[in-house]
Amino acid sequence: MREATRDDDDATRQVIADALTERGDPRGELIALDLRLKADGSRGPLLERARELRSLHLAHLLGPLAPLVQDATWDRGYAEHVVLAVKHDPDLVAATGSPLWRTVRSIDVVRHHRRHDGHLTHLLAHDVLFGLRSLRGHLPDSLLVQLARGPARPLETLVCGRGSLGPHQDDAVTRELFDGPGLAGLRTLAFDEPLEDGATLAWIGETPVGAGLTSLDVSAPFEDLPAWMHAFVGPLAHLDRLRIGSMLGTNVWVLERGGARPHLTAQVRLALLTVWRRAIRSDLAVAEVLDTLPAGSLDRVDVQIGGGHRATRSSGQALDDAIQRVTR
Repeated sequence: MREATRDDDDATRQVIADALTERGDPRGELIALDLRLKADGSRGPLLERARELRSLHLAHLLGPLAPLVQDATWDRGYAEHVVLAVKHDPDLVAATGSPLWRTVRSIDVVRHHRRHDGHLTHLLAHDVLFGLRSLRGHLPDSLLVQLARGPARPLETLVCGRGSLGPHQDDAVTRELFDGPGLAGLRTLAFDEPLEDGATLAWIGETPVGAGLTSLDVSAPFEDLPAWMHAFVGPLAHLDRLRIGSMLGTNVWVLERGGARPHLTAQVRLALLTVWRRAIRSDLAVAEVLDTLPAGSLDRVDVQIGGGHRATRSSGQALDDAIQRVTR
């Protein structure tokens, strides 16, 4: 009997279910139940039985993955999305290369120590996970480099800590990551730690990886907002969405392209900001950012300051004037 893979059709999974059921393996019943639920919709007794099987036989169903998996969602008897919390290197070693990874489409790494980086890299870069579509977490630099240098993968979403992509690395190393073939399939790229230099990724639109992106999330100081916003209408003009979060997580600017001109949503949650080494009222700070953009470059601007929503209008005359100029 061949192992299940993430690309199996329902008929193939049913054949696997029959073979496992003949062996007395509870996964066979679970696959059959999931297939019936998929075909007929959620029904109480079947759904409850499927949950019971996963609860009773979780260690068996996850096999060597069990010590690493904090949570999982399931598809036709096998784990499809897993949340990993790494505690011990032997758990990583035991799980590396397991055929049970072949059904997994997405992985979130929520906890691991740097001492586990080497074994975590071996696990996540292994061929059994070649078809992974989404990878999120504070990922080792060594893993990102290995994925970039390897053969092209169908990975579409990468959400990572700064790691190798941060400003502490020289330009040659950073460019290697995005010029390499392994990450050329990315459509969504996000950094969940601050980038200290607003120009760090300005060149990304000229690379094979950057040219294929549709969504980019970055974190940057407030004073770097103009550089990122100009990049959205320049070297990153192919993006559908650019999200810029502040280093303190208090301010979020989202540029989305829905027509001929982008739409800007800004959430500024502090009444007073420290910008360019001086304290400044939030409405004036937003106005200063907008004033750096060409007139008429945006379709609409929605601003939320300190919890109060201002859709294209504000009590601050400077902000009103800036919005009117940039959207005319």
